[in-house]
Amino acid sequence: MFKNFVALTNTLNLLVMKTTVYLSLFIAFVLLVSCKKSDKKADMSPPVKKLKYITHSTMVQGNTTTFSDCTYDDKKRLSTVKAGDNTTTYNYNGNFLFSIETTNPTGYRKTTEHYYNDDGTLASTRDRIYRNNVLSSDNTFTYIIANGRITERHYEIFIDKFTYDNRGNPISIYSGQGGFTTESTYDDKPNVNINGAPNPNGLYFSPNNLISDGTITHTYTYDADGYPIGSVLVTPAGTTKYAYTYTEL
Repeated sequence: MFKNFVALTNTLNLLVMKTTVYLSLFIAFVLLVSCKKSDKKADMSPPVKKLKYITHSTMVQGNTTTFSDCTYDDKKRLSTVKAGDNTTTYNYNGNFLFSIETTNPTGYRKTTEHYYNDDGTLASTRDRIYRNNVLSSDNTFTYIIANGRITERHYEIFIDKFTYDNRGNPISIYSGQGGFTTESTYDDKPNVNINGAPNPNGLYFSPNNLISDGTITHTYTYDADGYPIGSVLVTPAGTTKYAYTYTEL
């Protein structure tokens, strides 16, 4: 009987050991499957897509070809544009665009300084043009801001007025000095200059590409991401062709 008891005890111990081993293997299997599922789920997450910044463009107008090159600062903001003989430099004060200066070897220099309200909206700009270091033009513009966009630009006794579509493109611009209104249409693709370009409240920039303003037409070809890689501009003065090159930052 004692032998039977010992045999029964050994059998039970063996069953316990086997059960423990099987349970450990089962837990390990569950954990392994869980990790694989987690890894698979992580792998299915879309990668972070880098933005495209224009670095080079070619403009062909008649028999004249002009090349433009852009550089950016460490915050991915436009820093310089060299277009033919013209060099434009963008200067910042903290997060705000302070000035834009364009020069060329002929002695021409244009500066635009930006001034802001306490809430960060654009208050005014001052444009000055120098020729051989002699001031030839000095103009100041002030702005009315509504819903984060410029709705009026004041210059001397003249007022220009702007209205926008639901994407932020200025579709109607009334010129107080000229006394006429320009109506514009746009595509639904990213503006060729959308990334990195300084844009004080949308005045000089639209999120999409201009197609027509009543006097000109602009057609585009796009890459797989919707960025323009080429365009044809037709104006009363003639036809201009463009090609654009980007880098991802």
